[in-house]
Amino acid sequence: AKLSSSGQWQWAARAGGRGEDAGTSVALDAGGRVFVAGYVSVRADFGPTVVNDAPASNPVVTGTRFLGLLSPAGTWQWVTLLGMGFGIEDTTVAYDGASAFITGAYLTQVAFDATTLSAAPSASNAGYLAKLGAVALAARPNRAAPAFSVAPNPLGGRREAVVRAASAGQLEIRDLLGREVVPRRVLSTAGEQHLHLPASLTPGLYLATLRTAAGAATQRLVVE
Repeated sequence: AKLSSSGQWQWAARAGGRGEDAGTSVALDAGGRVFVAGYVSVRADFGPTVVNDAPASNPVVTGTRFLGLLSPAGTWQWVTLLGMGFGIEDTTVAYDGASAFITGAYLTQVAFDATTLSAAPSASNAGYLAKLGAVALAARPNRAAPAFSVAPNPLGGRREAVVRAASAGQLEIRDLLGREVVPRRVLSTAGEQHLHLPASLTPGLYLATLRTAAGAATQRLVVE
């Protein structure tokens, strides 16, 4: 869940299934996206993504660790599983602007794709540090985001803006709760187009998203 700097609830998102699931750590990137780490047992859903891991004979011990990403508006973007063999200790995530780092503990052995770690024979568990790069974290192949801009930004009282886009697409403007505050605008051609926003649009921070055949790009829009 997210609160504003003044303590007002902005949004809340759910995930999980019928077993014992938990989120244990969060980290933010410069764009306001939220990385979430934790564990799930049996079947769990993260928005449109469903994961199905180990049997729930002992969910606390056999729970699979996950790393997921939420948009600035609180919508699940993707989730990836981190491997099997973890203990009950919490998983912590950090982000350096390019890669995510996961740390925690595991039992005798754990695998991260082609990398397998083993604890010492006399140890009951061991610690780990793993790095996931941008390619490994993507839910689908990376594609170049469409370039566009909205000006002026911040947007003043007249609520008139100019949208400059490198390709045709559909423009959406949402508040931080994910609600559409302006009817969707179809940009039939690339170039410069004028956009009139309703005078009733309250001052605050909004997210402008341009969706094209090549992908989607989002920019923050400040209304004064």
